[in-house]
Amino acid sequence: MSEDEDYHNWPKHLTSDPIEFIAANKFDFVEGCIIKYVSRYKYKDGLRDLYKARAYLERLIAREEGRPYTHRPIFSKPVER
Repeated sequence: MSEDEDYHNWPKHLTSDPIEFIAANKFDFVEGCIIKYVSRYKYKDGLRDLYKARAYLERLIAREEGRPYTHRPIFSKPVER
């Protein structure tokens, strides 16, 4: 992000504000975090944002499967299955 870009405004590379999109579609916190990190990874923190999105996606999958989420460090490698 450039120094002159307002940190509180939606990124100029997106056609709409991710927060407004999340709210309009009534996504919960976990779903919203996935959208946020995937939509910004190319323009902000790259692979770090993808790792964060993966962590939230793993939490969402655990919830949908009806099992507790087992916390792993965000930057760990994926579990081999």
